[in-house]
Amino acid sequence: MIKIRSYIKYNENFIPIDEFNGKLDDDFYIYGAIDLNINGIEIINLDMYDLVDQLWAYIINGIIELENGKTEFKTNFPDQPLPLSLSLNKNSNIITIKTKPYDDEIEAKSNYKEFVKSICISAKEFFEKLSKVEINKQSMAKDYLNKIESLDKKYCR
Repeated sequence: MIKIRSYIKYNENFIPIDEFNGKLDDDFYIYGAIDLNINGIEIINLDMYDLVDQLWAYIINGIIELENGKTEFKTNFPDQPLPLSLSLNKNSNIITIKTKPYDDEIEAKSNYKEFVKSICISAKEFFEKLSKVEINKQSMAKDYLNKIESLDKKYCR
């Protein structure tokens, strides 16, 4: 089972994106977090907050790279040296997601289609809300909503 929720950091508090109705603290540096739990393993949590719009973009771009034939995507969080990797075993259709927030690596595995579907649903919710609360991010949000739509057609219908 995959559970994902996005948060905006506002006045030192984390507000779920679907409940956020205010004005962002900063319209360029959007701090927040993604809470990603796969089969009971917490891969990303609120303690790993960062530039949440860019983190979502990195994750979507990583999936697109896997779709385009790569078997592994590696990056760091946008504003800190926290690694994130996605590895796809094409034979078994299993994706491995890894982070290393402290000294211990955290790893979870999931069915690739289920993972992509869950990411699409949550990323779409995030970028739709972002485009409504921050006019300066509408272009970026639209670009990523288009990328999500192409993944959505393949995995979510």
